[in-house]
Amino acid sequence: MQTSLTYLQQDLAGSAAFHLKVSSSTVRTPIHFLALLDVSESMMDENKLVNVKRCMSLLLKFLSHTDKLSIVTFGEESKIVVKGVKTEPLSIPMLEQAIESLDTHGSTNLSAGLASIREILDERDDCELKSSLLVLTDGHANRGASTPSELQTIVKRIRELFPTLSMSFIAYGTNHNADLMNVLAEETLGTYSIVKNLEDAALTMGDALGGAISCVAQNVAISVPEGTTVEGPFKVVNNRIELGDIYAGSEKLILLKKPEGSMFLSGVSLPSLDPFKREVTTITTDTSRNAEIELTRLRYECSRLFQVLRTQQHVELAEFRAAINDPFLAGNPVTAMLQSELASLEAAQELLRNGMSNHIYSQLAQHERYTSTGGGTSSVIVPRRTARFASFCSSDPIADSDNETVTHTSGGQQTPMVGEVQRQIASMMRQASQTPSIP
Repeated sequence: MQTSLTYLQQDLAGSAAFHLKVSSSTVRTPIHFLALLDVSESMMDENKLVNVKRCMSLLLKFLSHTDKLSIVTFGEESKIVVKGVKTEPLSIPMLEQAIESLDTHGSTNLSAGLASIREILDERDDCELKSSLLVLTDGHANRGASTPSELQTIVKRIRELFPTLSMSFIAYGTNHNADLMNVLAEETLGTYSIVKNLEDAALTMGDALGGAISCVAQNVAISVPEGTTVEGPFKVVNNRIELGDIYAGSEKLILLKKPEGSMFLSGVSLPSLDPFKREVTTITTDTSRNAEIELTRLRYECSRLFQVLRTQQHVELAEFRAAINDPFLAGNPVTAMLQSELASLEAAQELLRNGMSNHIYSQLAQHERYTSTGGGTSSVIVPRRTARFASFCSSDPIADSDNETVTHTSGGQQTPMVGEVQRQIASMMRQASQTPSIP
């Protein structure tokens, strides 16, 4: 991993940019993939559980004989369906049967599911494997511990006990508790994505899997001098900025202000599990415009606009539009992503203005996190008048009533900041989902 710190003299405020660049790698990290799946009765609707089963079956094709799989379901209660089974050829028929046997029942007891996940992690004998948890739900937790604060406490404890566990949160459909998903993702440094159909579910599961198998370091943090502040979704806690997992072929840019003093990067290397700590020694000064820095700040501004739109239902977009259309930023993939997010801001604002607010707030919350962290996948919000065209382009036609919002989730996008392997696996799973099943 290459690190550098650039002081930004043009800001005249002691600002600096910490740049972390990770080389591409052909080394595949063995993983223990844990899937926590909502099987409440609402998962019967719109082929949700059918699509999840198909994606889980596809997942088996991308796991290797060095990996393990656990499957936990939660409805009225929780059930450990598969516990730490090696995904080797002899196990595949049994795993496929276990996936096919999943059925719906009762309400949504997410806390019971999380308790089962902790049980598996407590009893595991594979600490040398990278652990990755994917949580998928389509509604509101309404059994057991069900409030955002209660569930936040549970995932916080799990992360304290298992600090190298990565988490991805997927909401199936727009009728879910967006505030809860946001809180859980923030607490665990995880991603939050929304899916609507088979293609999107495959893309998002592939994104989580690709991140896990291409992880080169975990529990990564930057130690900074006391008094340091940071922009964006990061926090300075006990003079540390936590970054979590780092993927092969990815880059991170952290914008901060710091007093005099040294900075250190620490974490655990994979697959060797060797701890490391190194001082950031490459320090330069830059007086010119920097597209990467400007685009990072524009991502944070975009996130703020989504947040404001959730409460005020109106935001001024002219300044943001002009900034992302600056010729200096043209041709950058992040610019293209921000232009897509601008279109979603405009569409969401029109929907709110016309009183079509059903479920739009969950979309705004997810876009808010997507643009700030650069993790997970996102969909495109479209105005109601173009819904028929969007449905025509989709393999999962949308048939909403006139009073509902329309979100074109087919063709979801990843941020350009994800690693190369992560992008490839997500793309391959998405492509595989479009191939008809063989009876």
